[in-house]
Amino acid sequence: MVKTSVVLALLVVAVMAFAAVRGGDPAPRKKTVFGVMKDGQAYSCTVEVFPEGVPKVVLTREAISGEPRVSKLVMPCALTDRFQEYPLRWRIAFDHFWGISVNEFAPKQRAITLIRVPLSELPWPTDQPTRPRGGASPPKEKAATTKGLPLVQFDRRFEVGKVTPLVSAFLRADLGTEGPVAFDLLPVARDRCQLFISSGKAITGWEYAFQWSEEQGTYEGEWVKKETIEAGLMTPFWVVTSGPMRFLATETGALFSLTRSRGEAWTARQVWPAEGRPRLDLLLLDLDRARTFAFGEGFFLELKEEIRPAEAEVVDPKRWAKEPLTSHVREAARFLTKKK
Repeated sequence: MVKTSVVLALLVVAVMAFAAVRGGDPAPRKKTVFGVMKDGQAYSCTVEVFPEGVPKVVLTREAISGEPRVSKLVMPCALTDRFQEYPLRWRIAFDHFWGISVNEFAPKQRAITLIRVPLSELPWPTDQPTRPRGGASPPKEKAATTKGLPLVQFDRRFEVGKVTPLVSAFLRADLGTEGPVAFDLLPVARDRCQLFISSGKAITGWEYAFQWSEEQGTYEGEWVKKETIEAGLMTPFWVVTSGPMRFLATETGALFSLTRSRGEAWTARQVWPAEGRPRLDLLLLDLDRARTFAFGEGFFLELKEEIRPAEAEVVDPKRWAKEPLTSHVREAARFLTKKK
């Protein structure tokens, strides 16, 4: 009996040692990412933690055709040190960058603001090649700082309103009356934006129309509850349009089409599951054609009434699996451009 216990103990130690060598738990699956193509440029957005320990929103622009070139800007969106709790949601629409800025000034005390920055006012640096000719990997860059990357200086005109429905949703989650909060924004005009908030039971749609007040020197508007989507999601998501249709995609790789009858709530019908089929890794909005596409390793599909995946080796499969998915936005946009 003693020998058996010793053998079992040795086996446990061996398994733990093997797990330590392998890095413990298996690496988590990558989250589906989001990109935009417009006027020959591909855009992606990430959160980067700078040397001083401050997380910042970095917008990347890459020329789709010709020599691969990249430019980066630090956007005026505030993020807390616990930025992992707030999904990065951004858009490029109506010649503006849109984003949601979260300032947690005390525990469970948040100021959440809708940011809109004209693309014409972005101080893009001189483009630099991302890799030399011949496909060799670019040299490793030093850790970025605000001094190393152009910083879009804050301007009061960029704040177009407080996102009060989202503040209330987080407060209810803090009190335990609702589940974890996920959200997305969808600009529908230069001065109008929709917001979708999920608390695990359903998704509530809000709309915010705003205008500049000369008297107050700020934008003014009001959030109005507009619709409900019957979808019990517990994961971050995006709401996107493609042609006349509307879709909901999750960070876990699932895809739903959104439909409704007159006077009824929207319903979400799953058209691509997160499990059991190849994973959807990248959502790409083609603003020039008002169409949306999704890419996975070795395939792509257009978001439309009938989902038909087709082969598409955007990059080498090893690169697709190993590199950050946001680094493939330009190649995916280039693939679509060649198919036009």
